[in-house]
Amino acid sequence: MTRSPGDETPLSMDGEDHRGTGNPVGPALTIVGGQPSPMRLALADQQRPSGIEALLRAAASNPDLKGTLLEDRVAAAARAGIEMTPSEHDALASISDGVLIAMLDAVARQTAPKGDR
Repeated sequence: MTRSPGDETPLSMDGEDHRGTGNPVGPALTIVGGQPSPMRLALADQQRPSGIEALLRAAASNPDLKGTLLEDRVAAAARAGIEMTPSEHDALASISDGVLIAMLDAVARQTAPKGDR
């Protein structure tokens, strides 16, 4: 976009003026830099695997659930009453037992009282 002298129209990071267009392309400029569009933030939040995180927290503090998780990932989620999306099930199924144990140990350390770490 070519700017004329004296034009104070704010531009987004892609150099275009998206005001009034409804086009969420490109973050808006702020004093401290780029700001992600609300649409991108909402999309990122929808893609966050919160079911996996909840299952890891639950299994890290419950040895029986941890054993079930290592044997049958889907059954562990159902047993814990945690709903997961198909993509979360796929992601969990693709994790090796060794990596899953390391993840559970890391969650257990993060959630343990400070004196127990």
